[in-house]
Amino acid sequence: MSVEVTGENCDRVEIVQRLRETRNRFQTKQSRANKTEDDLRDDGKWLSWTTFEEAIVSLQSQFDELIREEESPTKSSSRVLHDLLMLRYYAASPSRSGEVRLLQ
Repeated sequence: MSVEVTGENCDRVEIVQRLRETRNRFQTKQSRANKTEDDLRDDGKWLSWTTFEEAIVSLQSQFDELIREEESPTKSSSRVLHDLLMLRYYAASPSRSGEVRLLQ
């Protein structure tokens, strides 16, 4: 039993639904990717590099204190270590613009 696809029922065709979902997902990603520094500042989502470095120092101090106080690793010290390592990794990896400047 085959159903003729027309303009009214094409939304029911699985491949059309999947293509539209994929398109919508990529459009959403694209709209998020185009935010500039000014847009992020306006949204209150911009973090200066100095503040970022201060966060790393703060997490390092927090982790060092937890390690001194505890005899063995705990969930809280593991979480602080996780956050610290993620920030340190991000700080160590160059940005795309930094890579371009180095190549020039």
